[in-house]
Amino acid sequence: MEVQAEAMEVQAEAMEGRLRRWRCRLRRWRCRLRRWRCRLRRWRCRLRRPIDRLIGDKTGQAAAQMNLSDIRKVLGLPPAPFDQEPTEDLKARSRRKSMENMDLLKVSFVALHRCRRAVTAAA
Repeated sequence: MEVQAEAMEVQAEAMEGRLRRWRCRLRRWRCRLRRWRCRLRRWRCRLRRPIDRLIGDKTGQAAAQMNLSDIRKVLGLPPAPFDQEPTEDLKARSRRKSMENMDLLKVSFVALHRCRRAVTAAA
């Protein structure tokens, strides 16, 4: 009986050690996730600025109010494939917010490169 009790204590200690290690890993993962969220937030802010400069809006209010397709027209980009042929299915469904964000990122990258080209050409 004593041998079994000792074995169970050893197993319990081993489980506690594993649990401690997993908690530590979880803490590290949460910390990494927080850092990435912070980086993404800063990156989003940096990408908003070139669009505002191209449009000539200092406060960013006009860019926030404009539709993404309008921003594409202002920048001289071709319309997105979903804007070309609106069908009944597309009208009935609303677009996912993540897809809207992806389109905004594409437009932001183009605007950023155009700003850089304009600055290098002027220099």
